[in-house]
Amino acid sequence: MEHHAKCSSGDEQSFQLRPREIPFSCHGNRHQSFRLFPHSRRYKALERIPERASRCINPSVACICPGYQPECGHEDEMLMTIALLAIHGSVQPLKRPRFTAPLYRDNEFYSNVKFDQTHLRALRTLVGQRGGLVQLELHGLSNIISMIDTFQSLMCLSRPQFESLYSMSALSESMQETWDDVTWTRFTNQKDGFQFLDDYEDGFRLRRIICQTRVLVETYWLCLRDPRKAPDFMVAVHTRRSLQHAALRIDHPTECLFEAARLATIIFLAELGWTLPVVGGFQDKATELLFRVLEECGLQQYWQTHSDFLVWATVMGGLAAHQTDRLRDFAKVLRDSSTPVTKDSWLHVKSLSLQFLPFEFDLTGHCHAFWNEACELLSNEPLTRAAPDETAMP
Repeated sequence: MEHHAKCSSGDEQSFQLRPREIPFSCHGNRHQSFRLFPHSRRYKALERIPERASRCINPSVACICPGYQPECGHEDEMLMTIALLAIHGSVQPLKRPRFTAPLYRDNEFYSNVKFDQTHLRALRTLVGQRGGLVQLELHGLSNIISMIDTFQSLMCLSRPQFESLYSMSALSESMQETWDDVTWTRFTNQKDGFQFLDDYEDGFRLRRIICQTRVLVETYWLCLRDPRKAPDFMVAVHTRRSLQHAALRIDHPTECLFEAARLATIIFLAELGWTLPVVGGFQDKATELLFRVLEECGLQQYWQTHSDFLVWATVMGGLAAHQTDRLRDFAKVLRDSSTPVTKDSWLHVKSLSLQFLPFEFDLTGHCHAFWNEACELLSNEPLTRAAPDETAMP
């Protein structure tokens, strides 16, 4: 299939995008999550697109202005073209990619490239005028645009514009149909440390998201333990995206404890399986917001009543802050913890995470590394502050 940008202006000719050069897929590799397209040549091909491609798009972008008439024509092929241009921007990564393995390279690339906001706004507006994603007919297009919308919202922690294409409950039930007795036992024996969310207006919604995140965790564990019994990996990928979408659509900025739970859950979902590349903007925004609400939790004396939860949320913040200066800020938050911030306490901290969302899989090493670094930072603080007193005149 060839997708045509059927938009003529003056002597401009129709411009063709050939998926065989820049292929895309809703399914693709079974082990991809944020990869919108499976081959690295896709963005190199975009670099070769003539400049007239952008000029062909401009008339359709202009259709979003007041007085727009449906006759302007923004059929599915045009929306596909705008979507491709939106996610690739200038095709110049903000930082140099570090990985060569296809999965990590592509994940890093799309976390690194700044989306073109003009095309992104046009895409969202035009799809809205069509009546939403469900009205799109081109195979896979609604899924691609939904992924773009959710991924862009995740990068800046904003509310997605479009509704989710998938039911969280249906996806969770589909995964649980494949569980064996061992998986069910692990799931049913978990403690729930999020009961305090019942005191909030959207507490039930957030607890449901967290519960279904636990379903995702157990399914991922089953995938690692016995791949033959596990569901199709793309079911888990769609579930994670739906959970991220749901968590991004609720927020209570004035309720610091609620927001700490929501933001820490979003970080957990983003880092589960393999950690997000630090070249993107997600970690900067997520750690900024989480650190702010954790500071407010301290001012509200929540460490006296919700210490275990705040330790868990702080470690999630430290996980997202790895390789950044903000890691030190999260370490300092632990000053108020009733749990001793010592390296010997790590097993206790890992154990208490089972009440919330567990420090398992690849998260274990990263969370442990943050805890050790926090221990070193806090243990050195008294010596740093005491130095001037040692040399002071009596």
